[in-house]
Amino acid sequence: DALHVSGNLTLAGALVVTLPEGFSPVLGESFDILDWDGTLTDRFDSIVLPELSGGKFWSTTSLYIDGTIAAYNTSDQFIISGVLDSNEDAGQTRSYDSSAGVVEPYNKDVVLAKTGIADLTIESGGYITFNSLVMQESNGSDASLEVNNSTLKIHGGNSVFAGDVTFNNGSDVRFDDATVGEFHTGNSLYIGNSSEIRAHSVSVFSGTTLTITKNAALNISQDGFSTTANNVVFNMGSGTSIETETGVTLSATNSTTNVTDATLTIGSDFILDGADSTATFTDSTITAELMSADRGSLAFLGSASNTTIGTGGMSMGSEEGASVLISESARFTVNGDILVQDIATINAYYGSLLNADSVTTVGDASL
Repeated sequence: DALHVSGNLTLAGALVVTLPEGFSPVLGESFDILDWDGTLTDRFDSIVLPELSGGKFWSTTSLYIDGTIAAYNTSDQFIISGVLDSNEDAGQTRSYDSSAGVVEPYNKDVVLAKTGIADLTIESGGYITFNSLVMQESNGSDASLEVNNSTLKIHGGNSVFAGDVTFNNGSDVRFDDATVGEFHTGNSLYIGNSSEIRAHSVSVFSGTTLTITKNAALNISQDGFSTTANNVVFNMGSGTSIETETGVTLSATNSTTNVTDATLTIGSDFILDGADSTATFTDSTITAELMSADRGSLAFLGSASNTTIGTGGMSMGSEEGASVLISESARFTVNGDILVQDIATINAYYGSLLNADSVTTVGDASL
């Protein structure tokens, strides 16, 4: 059985999967149980799967990517489990540093906190590479991953991060596969002190605090960067950067974005669509081909603030409204047309510089 949603899909509660009596999946067999045509929001609070025989286990790595679960053999996993045996609730910690050499469970899908509290630390020049790394959804909030002055390379499947993640002190984190390797996170993600993250996409889910600070960089190809669902806190600090070949979408509701002295280089669309949300860009440089702002409150502040939108222009407006504030001495250039409609507003303060080919206001919109 499968659930197909023709529009957006919002998840909550428990996912309970059962098998027909006498049926046992073969190794590698996958099952498509969820399909959606629109946007996926939130996740299940818990996942209950039937036990498998013959040393097989369920992989939910792709559940929130394409709605599939699959049966694998435990020999294909490198498991760091919070429960060491059935009678013990103690957490399990794995730590790797330069003394361990290059650690390469290359064809392994690493599962962190599969059944409890678990921590993985890579530090002091350590180098470790996996096929995929999954912080299991059921107990992910209790898990942690820390990469400190080290290299983490994930060369294969989609990776799901549901616990607290820290990349710090010049760490190099790479998601290298050309077609997959999407990066999903929950709870908290900290990228600091000249660390660099390279991935094909970054999706930040509900309740996450994302912090990029101290000259850290996030480089994204293919599917871009997005904050989705609700209650996301996104902070960027001095000297940091995001560079993406495609787009940046800030669509999480009731969320806060604070970007200071940072650089955003966006290959295509910059979409701002978070209801009851605020996004503030202070003394930052932003470059995008097109900007769309339908909901939420945006501010471009500071004398060093410089925003350049390409020939795709800028459009604003929906029934819920959107507002843009351009402060004194800030520069805002649109190499195309600006369309402000419905109840949207643009406020450009004295001393600011707003350049555009043309500006059109429709309905109750104002400039």
